[in-house]
Amino acid sequence: MIVAWADRRDPARKIYGQRLDGSGNPYWADGGIQISGAGDQRMLAMVSDDAGGAIILWLETAMTVQAQRVDGSGSVLWGANGIEVIGDGVDGLVAAADGAGGVIIAYNTNSSGFLYAQKINSSGTLMWDAGPGHVTVSDATTEEDSPSIVADGSGGALIAFLSRRATSNKKTCFQRVFSSGSVWIDDGALLAGGLASCDHPVITGDGTGGAIIAWEALGGDSYVIVQRVDANGATQWTSGGLYVGGPGSNREYPGIVSDGQGGVYIGWMGNRDGPTVIYAQRVDAWGNFLWTDEGVRVCQYNDHQVRPVLLPCEAGFIAVWKDRRGPGLIFGQKIDIGGGQVWAQDGAPIIEGEVDSEDYDFDADGAGGLLAAITDDRLMNAPDIY
Repeated sequence: MIVAWADRRDPARKIYGQRLDGSGNPYWADGGIQISGAGDQRMLAMVSDDAGGAIILWLETAMTVQAQRVDGSGSVLWGANGIEVIGDGVDGLVAAADGAGGVIIAYNTNSSGFLYAQKINSSGTLMWDAGPGHVTVSDATTEEDSPSIVADGSGGALIAFLSRRATSNKKTCFQRVFSSGSVWIDDGALLAGGLASCDHPVITGDGTGGAIIAWEALGGDSYVIVQRVDANGATQWTSGGLYVGGPGSNREYPGIVSDGQGGVYIGWMGNRDGPTVIYAQRVDAWGNFLWTDEGVRVCQYNDHQVRPVLLPCEAGFIAVWKDRRGPGLIFGQKIDIGGGQVWAQDGAPIIEGEVDSEDYDFDADGAGGLLAAITDDRLMNAPDIY
């Protein structure tokens, strides 16, 4: 894996990175290599370049967004300081590898509140309204935010986001940006009607150029809703989406991953059994629930479990979450295609120790397991990356 982080050894923050082999041995210099140049930087996103390296994006001196590509040997490929991608500060930014060595990003700016997208090819060239520039995903209101992005497999991207258009509540919307930089429809399409406010949209591809999107609907109790959109932007399942998790109780913070067959695995945190724990459901390509209507429990331990992250693996998925049975522990569970637990019924400890911050990240290892990176100050208030 490649890990990147912001580091104050300068003492101004710089972006550093390290590559580790499957046994945890570093490929690059002790302490990692410096990715960014001058200024004070904050990590934003990183994706694979599909060639053994990575593309890293950061916010520089609180204003511009820069990008750098580093190859598998640790050499930077886009100049000493990377390239400028955005000349204005951003409020939120997400990224997806484009499948051809480049990256597609979606973001909203501090100045406008609108949602934009940009594509950078493998050579570091801005492909959409270069200048630096962008394409407009949505400017229906000044409150377009919370983007979630996935590549469409054809050089473009599928984006879910929130918009406060024509209503006081935020609604989940969808947009497709084609490889040319043109958009499917101005401002995208509204996926969620009704009076409920929406939050935490997440998206994954369906394998045929479309997407499956899940979000949280807030109205009295909170609900998790999922909808499939085809490559032409048409919704495929019940109008308004499918309600996941059965009746009653709160369902929050959905996580989502493709099942590889046009359907999806969905995880969420809910309290139908008392304490908040993690549940999951599989939905097939036609919108049918394949497990019990209320979903299956991912972990049998009755304690507070929050914000699941879902990762792909063969014949199922891996869920990772923060667990309060100890001080900030990270636990995981592997679920098979039938909804059965593969690891211990109470979950497997991924990180043992106090993880007090939200500074952690996970990825599938491509071999049925996972990779994890965290920030921890176990060495007497000296935070390090583990």
